[in-house]
Amino acid sequence: MYIGWKEKKKTTSLKVKYTNVKKKSVSFKSSNKKVLKVSQKGKVTAVKAGSAYVTATLKEDKKINARVKIAVKNYQMAFASKSLTITLEGNDTTTSKNLTLYGTQKSAQYSSSNEDVLEVDNNGRVTAKMFGKAVVTAKSPDGKTAECTVKVVHPDMAIHDPSVYRDPVSGKYYTFGSHLMSAVSSDLKGYSTAASSGSNYSSSSKLFTKKYTEEFAEAYAYTMPKGASQNLWAPDIIYNTDMKKYCMYVSIVDGGTKCCIAMASSDNPDGPYKYEGIIVCSGMETDGSDIDKTNVASALGITDAQAQESKYAKLGSSSPDCIDATVFYDHNGRLWMVYGSFTTTGGIRLLKLDNVTGLRGENYADSGDGTDSTLSTDDPYYGKKIANSNGEGPYIQMVANSSSSTGYYYYLWISTGNLQNYGGYNMRLMRAENPEGPYYDPKGNEAVKDLQKYALGLRVMDNYQFSFMENAYVSQGGNSATDDGNGKTFIQFHTRTSQSDSYTFHTHQTFANEDGWLVTAPYEYNGETIKDSYSTENIAGDYEFIYHRNTFAKTTTSDKDCIQSERITLNADGTVSGAYNGTWELKGHYFTINIGSKTYKGVVLEQYEQTTARNKTIVFTAAGNDIVIQLEKRSK
Repeated sequence: MYIGWKEKKKTTSLKVKYTNVKKKSVSFKSSNKKVLKVSQKGKVTAVKAGSAYVTATLKEDKKINARVKIAVKNYQMAFASKSLTITLEGNDTTTSKNLTLYGTQKSAQYSSSNEDVLEVDNNGRVTAKMFGKAVVTAKSPDGKTAECTVKVVHPDMAIHDPSVYRDPVSGKYYTFGSHLMSAVSSDLKGYSTAASSGSNYSSSSKLFTKKYTEEFAEAYAYTMPKGASQNLWAPDIIYNTDMKKYCMYVSIVDGGTKCCIAMASSDNPDGPYKYEGIIVCSGMETDGSDIDKTNVASALGITDAQAQESKYAKLGSSSPDCIDATVFYDHNGRLWMVYGSFTTTGGIRLLKLDNVTGLRGENYADSGDGTDSTLSTDDPYYGKKIANSNGEGPYIQMVANSSSSTGYYYYLWISTGNLQNYGGYNMRLMRAENPEGPYYDPKGNEAVKDLQKYALGLRVMDNYQFSFMENAYVSQGGNSATDDGNGKTFIQFHTRTSQSDSYTFHTHQTFANEDGWLVTAPYEYNGETIKDSYSTENIAGDYEFIYHRNTFAKTTTSDKDCIQSERITLNADGTVSGAYNGTWELKGHYFTINIGSKTYKGVVLEQYEQTTARNKTIVFTAAGNDIVIQLEKRSK
């Protein structure tokens, strides 16, 4: 017989091969029990470093034996990898992975350095809960330890013109974007692809009941009569409570101003969707040759011949641009659609929809202030003008607020500037007390007023960079908004960095300040909840300060213009010093800061930095008449 031992564990069984010998007739012995113990069944246990012989002897004849020399080294315990990155997935609020530990996996005790970010159970299974970093430590019974650094990140999903929607049925959040990309999330942190996302326009996509060119054949017959190809832009989803269906409103365009908005419906938020009809069209040929391919005649209750002679066949670029539709319910349960773009002069428009069908509803009566070549403020086909042509991607978000006479504010988000990867794009905010307006900015300018891009609307976010951020964030736009059904509100948008042409979408939490204006948290949402109040003692200190500009940034490919942070101190006596001088005041979580003759009102909260470390810190966000400021607490 012979025996061997090759394992690297603290206890193991000997490998014994018996030849013409019965197993029960063999005894085992260690030459040094202080180094190695062995049972009569051949199980060896390492005691300390050293070496010893294990001998197997035939009980009936001690001359028949075999032995093996076993070296015992100092016991080491280690994870298979010293670092691990976990990407939060979207179908669950947490993502779990198993860590591999070499050593006493079952008897080790595990701990996490940051249980807000990461939890670990007794079997070494880690559960990621939010973005950040934590160190997992395993400790053996004899005091040996091993560490693994775990980073929790979100997937960088390239969804353009993201339109976020909370499904009231499942509670999940769906984000749809141009070119048929989509994602799903349980908590607005982690995301997973949804609705055949990634298939885009390929025949493998199951987002529609047919291939997209067949599904929207009627719309393509108008926008691309010489052959349909791609160009499905900025879909927006809503659950129609009367239809008990999910309705998608999508732009079908030729790449220019020949566009239409169509609707499709589905029993599920991620499809498949079935075409229902056209809502509105723009860019008709001025000779009226293609107006019969639109829904102008049916929408207005006139003949094709009358439509061909109407102003709608002759407007050209004076019509609204029928893209970027978003749909919402008002506080009375009525369904509306807002749409439009800066690419034509028709402005941002509002249409009444039919709650039962999800298609066009009652037409506006002509307000009579138009001409043969221009639209009236209220137009029967194109609807009501609620804002000028400064921006695109309009999104109306209803939020309850006691400061409004109706008990609600309707916040109009738009993106203005040229869509370019070097930072010209930016978001603007206006509001009204009713869905039809009038919409105003904090200066009191009405949204339909003929003002330049830089002069109208509260600029939500400049191109900016805190000193500890690797890159500046630029060109934020394609905005949409949602809520969690429990009081939290959010804005979602696509953004680029100063060092990359690619884009990803981010979600930031928003808050109403004391004047009822929404202010945006500096960093992307990571599960934070604002407290009712904060203490002055904890708030006072040194801060990095971003003074967002209202002006339209004219940047170039070589000069990606952005605002760099400056240093100020919020002194305990209520004064402000450093790069700017002034005063500050805290009431609960509401924050007011006075700099020179200007006053900014906002909120204070704790957030996790938008860096690899994800450190938790105090931040402020506040808005004045036309400018937003943001601060983060930093040590000197």
